[in-house]
Amino acid sequence: PEVTVWDAMANHNMMDTPDVIFEKVTDFFAFDSTQTTGVRVGSVAVSTGSDFLAATGSGTSTVVKRFSFLPGATQPTLEEEFSPYSPLFDGGANLGGTY
Repeated sequence: PEVTVWDAMANHNMMDTPDVIFEKVTDFFAFDSTQTTGVRVGSVAVSTGSDFLAATGSGTSTVVKRFSFLPGATQPTLEEEFSPYSPLFDGGANLGGTY
């Protein structure tokens, strides 16, 4: 359940196809590092930086966490954690995102 945060920077030269360069910002474990069900991530752009969601994969009780990542921060901050389904549901959650 390790999450890697990337920053995408585009080189916008009108004469060429834009090049996108990815720079690794940080990585962290959204859930306990011994969890083997994977993690699903969705990003949400907000005015103060970035928020993103992380959800457990199938095989364990489904949990969704919302993190904020403020400009200049080195690690995201956990803002909210919830179970969107019954505790007996172990199918994970699929996430979407906006930009």
